[in-house]
Amino acid sequence: VIFFHGDAHGGDNDNMVGVYLHMLADLLGSVAVITSTLIIQFFGSHMADSLCSILVSCLILLASYPLLTHSSAVLMQRTPSASDVNIPSIIEQIERMDGVVSVTNPHFWTMSGNQLVASMNLKVRADVNEQLMLKQVNDLVKQNVNVTNLTIEIKK
Repeated sequence: VIFFHGDAHGGDNDNMVGVYLHMLADLLGSVAVITSTLIIQFFGSHMADSLCSILVSCLILLASYPLLTHSSAVLMQRTPSASDVNIPSIIEQIERMDGVVSVTNPHFWTMSGNQLVASMNLKVRADVNEQLMLKQVNDLVKQNVNVTNLTIEIKK
């Protein structure tokens, strides 16, 4: 059985991993049919068909488990694990910036593959230059996290 997670056979594209797994399932199914046919023909054991089917089903389930868990995490907009992103540290750094009153509704999630998306609301002092603040926060987040899309809403 071949186990992998996202990086093999298609990079970070879950669709390509799914295609690969489908082809692997077809191959295993064909091998199981040939094997069970030979066992039945030469040894007369009709249980071979059922046993080969169960074995192939288990192998397909085990091989597709990483794809299922990763796809589920993307669909559920899972927050990246602490080893991927130290979100509390990033929020703390933003809150310490001059002019920031508070950071609310920070949301970091996995879009697909290793692409992260983030959004947050910033409450700033009335005298703050919004464009400069946007640039500073954007630069800080992108230095610490590989975010492909960052949405920041500024409120005074």
